[in-house]
Amino acid sequence: METTYSANSAEQTQHSSQNLPQLPPDNNLVWAILATIFCFMPFGIVSIVYAAKVNNLWLRGYQNEARDAARKAKKWALASLITSVVLWVLYVLLVVSLGVASYMITEQSVVM
Repeated sequence: METTYSANSAEQTQHSSQNLPQLPPDNNLVWAILATIFCFMPFGIVSIVYAAKVNNLWLRGYQNEARDAARKAKKWALASLITSVVLWVLYVLLVVSLGVASYMITEQSVVM
């Protein structure tokens, strides 16, 4: 018995790991749906469209396009979240500034 067995098994392991089917990328559909419901809806819808393409592209053999669609779905869901946070912050600032302005006007009219 020589060490060729271990060399052959190493080659077999290398060849068998190359032949294993790859798993499709995460389509981020859950994040897309949550972003659509709870965040900025237009960007969430775009995210859902890209997320819905991932599995179909993967099954048809377009692995790079499927990965790209998954990345875009994640990007649009994140854009939806960020846009929602920015809009809420602007809304709170607007309400606070209108409240302060109303208070200032009320104080001025009381003094007169």
